[in-house]
Amino acid sequence: KTFTRGSKTYEVKSVESNGFLGLGRPRVNIQEVTSSAVVPQTETDCEENCQAFTERYKLDEAETITLQGNTISIDYIDTDNVKLDVNSQPTDLFSENQWFELSNSQIVEIEEINRLEIGGEIGYVILGLKGHKLDEGETITLQGNTISISYMDTDSVELNVNGQPTALLSKGNWIELNNGQIAVVEDIHRLEIGGEIGYVRIALASCYFPYL
Repeated sequence: KTFTRGSKTYEVKSVESNGFLGLGRPRVNIQEVTSSAVVPQTETDCEENCQAFTERYKLDEAETITLQGNTISIDYIDTDNVKLDVNSQPTDLFSENQWFELSNSQIVEIEEINRLEIGGEIGYVILGLKGHKLDEGETITLQGNTISISYMDTDSVELNVNGQPTALLSKGNWIELNNGQIAVVEDIHRLEIGGEIGYVRIALASCYFPYL
């Protein structure tokens, strides 16, 4: 089943029961439908059109969902902003396209906020899982692969993957993990002046190599 909100179309991927004896509000997992997406047919097509995939979840007011072991609910919502409760801790006030980090380095983006000021409709947000945040001095594990930052500047980064250095990577470059999964460098954030810790955003893409 699909439905449209604004200019976006979403497909209902699954509906899960929630609450005692399944009597609570059901949990609906949705995914955006992108009709213009290129479906890779060969390894070359896959390499040229490989894009990071996004899992999307709908979170209603008064509902609590669990994402990768993290409980999330809505603390406050209006037409433009939302404040969430993550593992019993309040977040900042977010607008659409802002993001926060879960305890396992997973990035969650606020993709859509829907709340009517007049009427009885329950407000909700669409949350998208958008890869992982890797800080300088940190090591994370993605699908059994340990990844850390060996070097970075404002435009490029060298990673250490399973004890082996990568080439110098720019935004949009990708590496292949030991299970064939493609990991894409989505963003590089490093200030030349100041003491802020640099980080990169790494997303797992929808293509696997060798292409089957």
